Amino acid sequence: MREITREMENMEPDGAMFDLLTGIDLDSLCTDQLVTLAILARKMKSACEWAELAVLKRVDDTTELAMAQYR
Repeated sequence: MREITREMENMEPDGAMFDLLTGIDLDSLCTDQLVTLAILARKMKSACEWAELAVLKRVDDTTELAMAQYR
């Protein structure tokens, strides 16, 4: 696993960042690393929210989307 460093705060959200977030052992991190991890999580969350909104703008019939969210 990669070491979490402050330089990572400048990364763009991508699959590698997702893998890092989901595979991390929180108990092994110092406070600085936890702060960086929180920043990375916020970036990933924002990217996912942007993608969701972009899709919602392009779908005329939102009924199917609404039903899919509750499956």
